[in-house]
Amino acid sequence: MRPVADRRHRLVGLDAAATAVVRVLDGDERRARVVYVVGPYRRTELFLGKEPVGAVERIAGVEGRVDLLRKIIGAGIQGRYNLLALAAAMPTLERVRVFDINPRMCDGFVTALAGELQLKFEIGQSPREVIEGAEIIVTATGRLDQPIFKEKWISPGALVLPVHHRGWENPTLHKVDKFITDDWQQLKLAHETVGGFDGPLPQRHAELGKIIIGQRPGRENEKERIIDFNYGLAIEDVAMANEIYMRAKANGLGQILRLIESELPYA
Repeated sequence: MRPVADRRHRLVGLDAAATAVVRVLDGDERRARVVYVVGPYRRTELFLGKEPVGAVERIAGVEGRVDLLRKIIGAGIQGRYNLLALAAAMPTLERVRVFDINPRMCDGFVTALAGELQLKFEIGQSPREVIEGAEIIVTATGRLDQPIFKEKWISPGALVLPVHHRGWENPTLHKVDKFITDDWQQLKLAHETVGGFDGPLPQRHAELGKIIIGQRPGRENEKERIIDFNYGLAIEDVAMANEIYMRAKANGLGQILRLIESELPYA
């Protein structure tokens, strides 16, 4: 995995996030210790970067391409970490085009990542310009009040990776060839309780995990337009946190912080 931009917290290819890995010693929760604290960034932004990697490896359909163009709407920290994760998974990536309603965010995006990733960076002038013609599209905007992204902008063969469940016109979800998510029941419950997608959910093609293990097909031809929306699974955070811990331990990094020096009262 390629390292990311902040050299102060680089950890053998995995950067820090604002969370803590807690290990229970000898099966006794009273002796739990914080063995590695990662910071100063928020956990969500870093760990969201892992979500699209499985999708790219199974359903992007870009293997062997030498001039892969990836486009990002939203130049904030989530867009940045999505690019870092996907750049590690896609050695054929050569160009990235980004758009944000705040031009300074685009400038910051390029400044932060140009020194770490050997890519050609382009700044688009509108969402449409950035989406049209893209093979991989990441919409990393905030929770928009109104949909602004159009189904007709998505080219044949494109993979769309929305970070949030607002922004795309609802018919888009129903007109693409496949709609994939990481956990259908979780997505359905969230849709019923907090809303999103500005309308009904589409028919699901499969959960991403079943595609990864080969139970369901991913991309089946070069023309398919696919949306993969991953709500997020905590077990992935646990797996990644453990990987950070194991790499730190192997390289003699970090320190143990004892938060509980004695037995808990009334134990």
